[in-house]
Amino acid sequence: MLSLFRTKLVVKLGFSMGLAVLIGFAILAAGSARIESRAIEDMHRNAARGIATSLAAGVRNSMLTGNGSSVRALLDDAKTGLGSADVRIFAPSGEEVFGKKPPAPAPDKQPAHVRAVLGTKAPAPAGDANATPLQNEKRCKSCHEKGDLRGVLTLGTKGARVPIDGSEGSLDALAHVARAAFVQIMTAKHEDQLDEYFGELAKLTPGIRGVAVYTTVAERKFGEDVGIADDVVLRGTKKGVQPFTETKGDVKFHVVPLANEKRCQGCHNPKEEMNGAMVVAFAPKDLDAGRTLAAATTTSLDHVMLSGLGRMIVGFMDDVAHAGVVTTLTVHDDEGRLYHDAFAKYDPPASVKSVLDTRQHFETTDSLAEPEFLFVEPLPNDAKCQRCHGPDLPVRGAIQIKLDTSKEIAAVKMLRERTIEFAALTIVAAIALLWIVLRTTVLSPVQKIGSVAERVGEGDFNARLSVHSSDEMGRLAGRINDMVAGLRHKMALSKYVSQETLRSVESLTSSSALRNGERRRVTMLFSDVRGFTAFSETRQPEEVVAMLNDYLQAQSEVVVKHGGDIDKFVGDELMARFTGDDAEKRAAHCAVEMIAAVAALEEKQSHGLSVGVGVNSGDVILGSMGAESRLDFTVIGDAVNLAARLCSAAKGNEVLVTKAIKDALEGEDLAIEDLEPIKVKGKTEPIPIYRVTARKRS
Repeated sequence: MLSLFRTKLVVKLGFSMGLAVLIGFAILAAGSARIESRAIEDMHRNAARGIATSLAAGVRNSMLTGNGSSVRALLDDAKTGLGSADVRIFAPSGEEVFGKKPPAPAPDKQPAHVRAVLGTKAPAPAGDANATPLQNEKRCKSCHEKGDLRGVLTLGTKGARVPIDGSEGSLDALAHVARAAFVQIMTAKHEDQLDEYFGELAKLTPGIRGVAVYTTVAERKFGEDVGIADDVVLRGTKKGVQPFTETKGDVKFHVVPLANEKRCQGCHNPKEEMNGAMVVAFAPKDLDAGRTLAAATTTSLDHVMLSGLGRMIVGFMDDVAHAGVVTTLTVHDDEGRLYHDAFAKYDPPASVKSVLDTRQHFETTDSLAEPEFLFVEPLPNDAKCQRCHGPDLPVRGAIQIKLDTSKEIAAVKMLRERTIEFAALTIVAAIALLWIVLRTTVLSPVQKIGSVAERVGEGDFNARLSVHSSDEMGRLAGRINDMVAGLRHKMALSKYVSQETLRSVESLTSSSALRNGERRRVTMLFSDVRGFTAFSETRQPEEVVAMLNDYLQAQSEVVVKHGGDIDKFVGDELMARFTGDDAEKRAAHCAVEMIAAVAALEEKQSHGLSVGVGVNSGDVILGSMGAESRLDFTVIGDAVNLAARLCSAAKGNEVLVTKAIKDALEGEDLAIEDLEPIKVKGKTEPIPIYRVTARKRS
C-alpha cells in the first residue's frame, strides 16, 4: 500500500479526498455531538435544578408548618412521580433524612437489648447502658396507630463527663435537657403543652420538684410555682448572666437565662435581648442517676414528639448528648430500625460533603460520561428556618438529585455510530467518483507528462508532448515543452557560467541593471594547484588538460557539496564564493575537504601535485564587468584580493584563513593554528593569518 501511495497519483488524490471528507465529517460529527451533549447537559442541569428548587421550597414550607410527616409524604410522592429521578436530603451532619425506611431487620440482626425490650416491653440492660421502652400511649396514637411500643431509648452514662450526683454541673445538665425540650416545643408553637410537660417532668423524674418559665419581670409564664423569690428570677433575666443555683432549705433552684435568639424572634420582639428565665427546682437527695436521667429524657422526648416536629427529635437528642451526661444515646423504632444515634459520625457522599462545606451547588461535569447526572443544592438556613434549626449553621442541609441518563447516552452513541457509517459510505462513493474523473481528465495526461519528464531526467532534451486540448492539462503540456526547450539551452549555458550568474541574469531584466553591481558580504575561496608548472613542462598539452580537469573536477564537487558557487577557473586556479547563512563555516569546511579530495586523487595518479587554499570574508561588489558585447559576472573588492593573496601564500595541502573566518569557526570541529602575520600587496600592515586543518581523531 505504501508503494502504491508513493507511485500512484490517484492513490494520493483519493487518500487526500477521503481524508478531507473524513476530517469534515469528523469535525461535523464532533461539533454536533458536542452541541447535543451540551443541550442534554443543560436539560439535565435545568431539570435537576428545577426539581431541587421545587422540592426545597416544598420541604421548607412543609417544615414551617411544623409537620414533619408531611415532608416525608411530599418526598415519597415526588420520588414516585419523577420516576427516573432519585431524591435524597441530608442534614448538616451528613445524615440522610426523610429517606425511605429500610426493611425491618430480622430479630437476630437487632441489637440484643433492642430485641429484649421489644419482646418483653420492659427495660433491659444494654452493656454499659440501659434500654427503656417508649410506650405507645393513647396520645401517641395519632402517629403510631398500632402496637404497644413506639420504640426503644438507650441511655449510657459510664464515662460521662458530667455524672448525676447533685453537683452544680449535674443540675445544669439536667436543666439543659429540660431547656432543649422547651425550645423544641416552643419552636413547634405548641406552648399549650408546656404546663403538662413541666408537670409530668416534675412528677416522673426523681429529684426534680418543679419547672417553671418566667418573663423578664418575674411573671410566671409556664409551669407551677416552684417557690423561688422574684429577685432571684430577675437576676437570671439579665443579659450576660450564666446559669446559677440558689439554695433554699433542701431545695436547689437552678436558674437558666433565656436569651432572645433568632429562632425566638418569630414570636418575641427582636429588640428585646432576653426573653426571661427557666427555673428547675431540684431535691438533690432524691436524685437517682440512672432513673433520673432516663425519666427526664423519656418524658422530654415524648412531648417533643407530641409537638409534631418528628425530625426535631434528632435535634433534641443531640442537645442531650451535648449536655455531657451520656455517652450512649440511641432511639430504635418499634421494628428494631435505628432511628438516630446522637454520637454517630456520618460519612455522606463526597459531593454532598463538598456542598455542606462550601455552600456551593455541585453538578456532574459531563452528564454523558456516567449513567447518572448528579446535582446537589445547599438548603440555606434563612431567618424563618432558624426558628427550628437555630442560627448556628449557614445551611440546614443539602438536597441531592440523581437523574438516570442511560437512555440519552444510548441515543447519542447510536447517533455517532450512524454518523460514522454515513461518513464511510460517503467517502467510498467520493473516492470511486474521483477515480473515474481523474482517470480520464488527469491521470492519462499526467502519465504522458511523466514519461516526457523521465526522458528529460535521463538527459533527452529533445522529448516533446503532443498538445490536443486547450484546457489546463493542454496548457500544462505546452509549458512543459517550453520548459524542456529552456532547459536545453540552460544546460548548455550552465557549463560555462556560474550558478550565481544564471540566477542574476534570470532575476534582472536589463543589461544596465546587471552592470551596476551591488554590495554584498561574500566569503571567497581561492585554490591553486601546486607543482602544476613543473608538471606541464614535461607533459603533452592533451595530458595536461586531462589531468587539470580531473583535479578541478574533484575540487568542484566539494564546492557544490558545501553550497558554494564556482565563479571561474583561471588555469589551474579555482575561484568560488559562498553566500547566505554560515557562509564562512561552509567555506572553511569546503577548503579542508578539498585538500583531502585532491590528496585522495593524487594517491591514485601520483603526479606530485597538491593544492593550497585561501579563504576570506568581507564586503564586495557583485555584478557584471566588461564591455557591452562581452560581460563577466564576478566579484571585485579588497576581500577578494586578500583571499587570492592567502591562496598564493598557502603551501601545498595548506588552508590559510583570515581572522573573520577564524572568528566564525568558534565551536566547529576544525583545528585552527595561529601563524605569523604576513605582508601582502596593497596592505601597509601585516595581516594575521591562521592555518585550518581537520581535527585529528584519537
